[in-house]
Amino acid sequence: MEALSLRLREERERLGLSQEAFAALGGQKRLSQTRYERGERVPDSNYLAALSRAGVDVHYVLTGRRSEGGAPDPLTPGGHRSGQTARTPGFCESDAEPFRGPDPMENRVGAVARMLGARAGVDVWKVRSTSMALAGYMPGDFILVDTRASVGASAGDVVVAQIYDDAAGTATTVLRRFEPPVLVSASQVPDDLRVLVVDGEKVAIRGKVIASWRM
Repeated sequence: MEALSLRLREERERLGLSQEAFAALGGQKRLSQTRYERGERVPDSNYLAALSRAGVDVHYVLTGRRSEGGAPDPLTPGGHRSGQTARTPGFCESDAEPFRGPDPMENRVGAVARMLGARAGVDVWKVRSTSMALAGYMPGDFILVDTRASVGASAGDVVVAQIYDDAAGTATTVLRRFEPPVLVSASQVPDDLRVLVVDGEKVAIRGKVIASWRM
């Protein structure tokens, strides 16, 4: 049990996710994730199956041996495309990423997030670029992303989306405004001005921004 809990935490840290974001992949809340990692509770099959679908190496968590072909590529919450191989999101080049930080900071951010509606499937992200600066989203701002609303995004919604590069096997995460059927930026940076057509394959919406704040 202790070894399993340690491997679960190791896998979460390998993917660079906070307990809250990782728990959301399995349909759980942060408290459950904390108990799993402390060895106070045993993860159930539904949780593990959901993690596996999201690209987590559950085989390693259970056995201590990596899956054949190595560890799977990490995905953001809600980033899995059913029936397709997991792809690595380009966090190093992304407009936003799941928030992770020192425990005191996570506690402060988490408190605000809960007041604004954070729950399972609604995760805290941090803005990294100026792609939506003219709409008030600045680097360092925090946003709540509802990964369950990726299908129901409406015109004018600010969304998190991914651009897939099948040749490289990677995906870049972008922050944009949805103006069906395209995504547009609110920036004066030339590289951000390209209009992205949402087709569900090469460009797919992964969540809708429902709140933002800065600290």
